[in-house]
Parts: sequence; structure tokens; C-alpha cells
Amino acid sequence: MNYHPVVRAAIAHHGFEAVHPFEDGNGRTGRLLLNLMLMRDGYPPAILLREWALRYYQGLEAAHFGQYTALVQLIGQAVEAGLDFYLDACAAVPDEQYQPLSELALKHGYDANYLGLLARQGKLEARKWDRRWYSTPVALARYEKEVEAEPRGRPARRQRKG
Repeated sequence: MNYHPVVRAAIAHHGFEAVHPFEDGNGRTGRLLLNLMLMRDGYPPAILLREWALRYYQGLEAAHFGQYTALVQLIGQAVEAGLDFYLDACAAVPDEQYQPLSELALKHGYDANYLGLLARQGKLEARKWDRRWYSTPVALARYEKEVEAEPRGRPARRQRKG
């Protein structure tokens, strides 16, 4: 079978951890192999956060019984975290210019929930760090300019010739 690279890496990672070939360092070595497989297929390294440790061990345990879904989902989320980490590092805007959406909303007369919706919809350039959305005044001005340029309301009705 031809599995998706994230699925293949998760299955291989479980296989290595199940064998547990070394007296010490199996976890680190297993995560290294996981990331080497992902990077070979063009994916960023998976960043497994400490707060995910319980889910990670539960996913490995379920995989022992042939249930890979939880482990694959966690590895996928970790790959996404790795990609976010690299994209944030490459961002042209210095971190200190990013502001929480609540702060940005207050300064510019918006509702924070509305800015959050725009960020989730991809209409406002924003970054998510530690479950909070951040954006910049420049990104908000760019959004406002785009909105001003869009036509509003219904198109004018055509008059029937009669």
C-alpha cells in the first residue's frame, strides 16, 4: 500500500518504539527517525509539544492494538506545529510588531471576535501563537484597503426593454 508520508512516518515511529532496541535513548532516536522520514518526503520536522505527552503515549498504546488514528493525528498536528514554527521564523514582520487581536481591536475600533473571524477565514493576515491570534496594524490597514476596493451591495438591475 502507498500511505501518505505522515501516516507512513507515524507507523514506522510506532514500529521502532515497539521494538525498543536500546537501553536508553529510544524516544529521542525514534523521534529523530520520524523527522528524518518526514523531511525526506518534503515535510517539516514534527514538533511534539510537552503538553501533548499524554496524547502521544496514548497514541502509541492504541497503535499497539492496530489503531493508528490517534497517533497519526498527533503526528500531523506536530508537523503543522513544525511548519508554523518555520513560517513564523521566516515572517518579514518582527515579532514585536505583532499585537494580540484584542489589543489591535481596541486601538482601531474593531471587535476582537470579528478580527478573530477574519483571521480564521484568511482575510486578515495573522499568526497564532499559544492559542492566541496576533496581527499587525499594517495587516489591518491592508485588509481595510481591500474592503474599500470591493463593490458593495447588489448589482444594479437592468431595465427591461419593452
